[in-house]
Amino acid sequence: MVEYTCICCNYITHDKSRYTKHINGIKHKKVETQQGIRETSLEEQLIEANKLIKDLQATNKELSELNMSNQKTIKTLQDQIKKQEKEDAINKPTPVSKIGDAFIKDFVYPNTIKAFDSIDNEIEDILTYNYQNIRKNIPMFNVYLECRAESSLDPFNTFIKKHIKPKDYKVDDDGELIFYNDSGDEISISDFSITMLRKTFAKQFTECDGLYKEYLNEYRRKDQHKHDMLLEHITGQIDYEIFDSILTNGNKSITKKCIEDALQS
Repeated sequence: MVEYTCICCNYITHDKSRYTKHINGIKHKKVETQQGIRETSLEEQLIEANKLIKDLQATNKELSELNMSNQKTIKTLQDQIKKQEKEDAINKPTPVSKIGDAFIKDFVYPNTIKAFDSIDNEIEDILTYNYQNIRKNIPMFNVYLECRAESSLDPFNTFIKKHIKPKDYKVDDDGELIFYNDSGDEISISDFSITMLRKTFAKQFTECDGLYKEYLNEYRRKDQHKHDMLLEHITGQIDYEIFDSILTNGNKSITKKCIEDALQS
């Protein structure tokens, strides 16, 4: 038996004439119209939904690109800040306390002498002031030998300027050198820290004198005659008073003028 079904009206019959009558009836047509409207509405909603999805995808892409652009901008700004901080640190005056620390590694101390002695240098090169031939030299001791051999304080001035850069001081209206403390405040060349550094320099000259005499005595103990000949050979060539002009009374410090002349030379 054939079954006739109207899906939109949920109508089922085995009588074809009744089915035909239903299909042509006002009720069916009304339901069919409403069903079409609903289907059209759903299709429009689907189109709108798809359009919204595409719009959201486009917006998401734009936001993603904007985020990447912002990340690059942030990275650029961070790099610029780091660069500026680095430049500021480079250009920032070194406090006097740090300047003193910088010199220390080049000074004469027992451990530096021990390291220096472990190098196979010719003792005659030291005693005859042939500083160019000395290997792994102690910087301050090299300056000491060079100044005496060249009868000039230029090597010592260069030694000072190696550690005290132009950014580390300024010259005031009265021509006096101004340095900086750990807080960045200005201090004069007469400040305690600078005074201590000047005293340390004077002590270093004494240390260099003592070290040179140790090598000289070692040489004398090996051969008195050669020792005497060596002294006779260098006596007329070496300026033994080269440091006298920069030492204060009692040789306990170098003068302020020495520092000023070195930095302005």
